[in-house]
Amino acid sequence: MILSATEAVALAPDLADVDTDVLELKLAAVEMTVRGFTNNPFTVTNATVTAPIEDGRVFGRHGAIRQGDTVVVSRSQLDDGLYTVEEVTAVSTVLDRVLMGHGKLRMTLVRYPADVRAGALELLRWDALNRGKQTKKAETLSRHRVEYATPTDEAMKSGYPADLLAFLRPYRKARF
Repeated sequence: MILSATEAVALAPDLADVDTDVLELKLAAVEMTVRGFTNNPFTVTNATVTAPIEDGRVFGRHGAIRQGDTVVVSRSQLDDGLYTVEEVTAVSTVLDRVLMGHGKLRMTLVRYPADVRAGALELLRWDALNRGKQTKKAETLSRHRVEYATPTDEAMKSGYPADLLAFLRPYRKARF
């Protein structure tokens, strides 16, 4: 996960009122928004392991993958996606959800830069505190005209104000 719920509350105390389950769900949604908007998997390709699945566990490990890390599972029959590492033993890696497939899979470490993590926290704060409220798009002083942004407006990208997603510009990759 891009941030844990406890990290988010520690870094932004105004999120303490949000239920932990709701916070984790919103964090997962923010992570998917960041990955989808940038078309960037943020993977550490040198920290990849190909290993068999047995009894819902990955029988293989990489020295760089630790408990609490985010990994992306690929090349599996049923289980492709993002997972959080729950436990690393001498011979296996336990993920936060039981793997349903069998055979081999590829597990790659995901690392987000510090500015992406900080920006994700700001997206989470905006989502928790401002979602449902109208945001100002433009305001003029003479004749006091106020224009509000709508979710379908150009000022909104992926459900967030475009200026909140500006931190992701350096990480955007071309889509082909």
